[in-house]
Amino acid sequence: MKASDIYNLLEHKYSINDFRISYKSEFDEYSKLLKKIGSTISIKIKEDFEFVFGQQHLITIAEFYLSNELSEIEINYLVDCILLSENIQIVDEKLHEMLETFTDSEINGVLTTDYVVQIISFLNNTKENI
Repeated sequence: MKASDIYNLLEHKYSINDFRISYKSEFDEYSKLLKKIGSTISIKIKEDFEFVFGQQHLITIAEFYLSNELSEIEINYLVDCILLSENIQIVDEKLHEMLETFTDSEINGVLTTDYVVQIISFLNNTKENI
């Protein structure tokens, strides 16, 4: 996954459908390996762009989940790419911690609508602080 595509998706400059089609094979491979106990999952990130990941970007990911525009697996992979990228800087540790909860459901628990709504509410109420 290209860092530039992640940025463009989060900035609404890349259609979700085109994004899903472009990375279908990566999403499918990730999903398959998640089901395999003890498997190693490679995250493929192309460091072609640098940007700062802020709270509005996490709100956008949360909204993609709530609107079913991206599946939980797709969000897990997208967030893993963000976290592992050397060219995507997360604004602060609190946002980093919240973002981590959107990764592998086996480790962090399944995303729920209630949880995602709480994240959005928290972020919307603390815009000045993060």
